[in-house]
Order: sequence, then structure tokens, then C-alpha cells
Amino acid sequence: MRFTKRALWVLLFVLGFAVMVGGCGGGGGGNTTGEIPIVYDPEFKYVALETGIKIAYVELGNANGPPVVLIHGVTDSYISFSQVAPRIASAGFRVIVPELRGHGHSDKPQQGTYTVDDHVADINALLNHLQIKDAHITGHSLGSFVTQGLAALHPDKVSSITLIASAGVVAGNETLHWLLEGDADFAGINHLTELSDEFLTDWTI
Repeated sequence: MRFTKRALWVLLFVLGFAVMVGGCGGGGGGNTTGEIPIVYDPEFKYVALETGIKIAYVELGNANGPPVVLIHGVTDSYISFSQVAPRIASAGFRVIVPELRGHGHSDKPQQGTYTVDDHVADINALLNHLQIKDAHITGHSLGSFVTQGLAALHPDKVSSITLIASAGVVAGNETLHWLLEGDADFAGINHLTELSDEFLTDWTI
């Protein structure tokens, strides 16, 4: 992977600043600093990928700037980066925020799989479509594993990676095991036969 040091430092500064002033959330509610809340209501773009998925994404900033791709976690959407993406864009970057298959406005096929490898293939296909190379990739939670997979399998696409709420391995990961299998107080998502419409609306749209 090739690092563009100046661009990377600017990106890390903007990410850190955004976390300090607002974190990841919509609307800017509870602002006591007097700062004008960021309006994050971007226009969605759609592309039918070679993987068979029609993926939704938003694009902000300078079309000729260094590309930054922000990949959300499971049950999340483009909203995860509502406070971060506009600030990175304002620093001169080209910001791409895709919604993973099964999330937000992207396809949610009833048949097929939703593995990390599937998401990696989708993001790689999206970058091919957008003719993006040497991108700064940031992934949160599930998105962090997708980011690692992208860097490992398609290093020509990646200039740098930033991992949020991540781990080095999936196998034997106690937190992931708890999330999937649960314990005495939590059933685990593997045991949920159906998610409510209210949950899906609140977390994935």
C-alpha cells in the first residue's frame, strides 16, 4: 500500500476533530457549543455492480481530491458518518460513503450470502466502477473487517486504512461470539428469526 502522508495526516486530523465536536450521529441535536449543525442530506447514487448487487452510495467533496471511502458497520448506513463525512469533504477530499448490501438503500437479496468476502467484492466492484485507486479506507465494526479484506485482497486500491471498533481475527473473537450466540441475558443475533420493521427503520434507513 502506498501512503500519501500529507493527505493521511489531514484525514486523521479531520476525523479526530469531527469526533471531538460531534461524533457520529444525525442532526446535531444537543449542540451546546453554538456551532451551526451540519446538514447531511446528500443525494443518493446507485450502481449495478458486477457482483449482481445494486449498491447505493453518497459522494461529497472535491471530485478531483484524494478519495476517502467510509464503510459502516452491521445494521448501520450512510448516517453513521453524518458528522464526519462533510468535514472530510470540506478539507478537499473526495468522500464516498457506500451502503453495504442488506443495508439502507442498497439491495437486500433474499437469496445469497452476506459474508465479509461478499462485502469486499462489492466495495472492490464499486471502486472499479468509480475508477478509484489509492483510496483512504475507513471501516467501523463490520466495515473494519471489510476494510482489512479489501487491503489484503486488493492492495492496489488502498492507500491507507483506519479501523474503528475492530479486531485482528474473527475466529475465537469473544465479543463477536457473544454478539452472535449470546449468553444468559442476550439471545444473540444468530437466534433472532426476524427483526422488527421498527428496528430496521431506525437502524438501517
